[in-house]
Amino acid sequence: MEKIKNIDKAEILVLKEQVAYQSNQVVSRTLAQNNALSVTLFSFDKGEEISSHESSGDAFVICLDGVGEITIDDKKYELHEGECRSECLYWMRAVCWDGT
Repeated sequence: MEKIKNIDKAEILVLKEQVAYQSNQVVSRTLAQNNALSVTLFSFDKGEEISSHESSGDAFVICLDGVGEITIDDKKYELHEGECRSECLYWMRAVCWDGT
């Protein structure tokens, strides 16, 4: 079967099973990536975060488990399991997760 980076095309996935939590770490796994798209899953142990960074493309953030906070241009958004936020992101300040 043909692959899209790390998954088979047309494969049915349970997303939150594709990346595991690790103590005191942020873990990422890129599922698909090409010139137009990048799909990366992150798992955050409680209290872990991605530091402030700049992004030149659009983003779609989905909370698959727990509760998280995303800061965009100094405005904070809290996401709960099953919620999402789409944004044209040019400045992503930080992402922090507060629980599993």
